Amino acid sequence: MKAPREAALLNLVKPNQRFIEESYGGLGIAWVRDFPELVRACLAQWDLTLIGRAEAGLAINAFFCATW
Repeated sequence: MKAPREAALLNLVKPNQRFIEESYGGLGIAWVRDFPELVRACLAQWDLTLIGRAEAGLAINAFFCATW
């Protein structure tokens, strides 16, 4: 997968970022900052390719579609 597309998928949408940061303060800010790397680590661990993201549910939910 191309890096720019993956980067766009990995970043949480702005309203969700704001909600998490405002709700959890410094811990939320760090979590939002580190979130893309956490997902990349999971993709690498299971040798998955990210193919999409779904926006649904609570602002703290993140759903990703991946394939082997």
